[in-house]
Amino acid sequence: MFDLNQIVRPNIARLKPYSSARSEFEGEAEIFLDANENA
Repeated sequence: MFDLNQIVRPNIARLKPYSSARSEFEGEAEIFLDANENA
């Protein structure tokens, strides 16, 4: 079976996946704005 970890460069393997502010928010919100919207 093909193992991607065998060919990926170490600096690429160490990258962290993208995390949005919406997914990191732990409070309670009734309105969610997109990145290009403002209040």
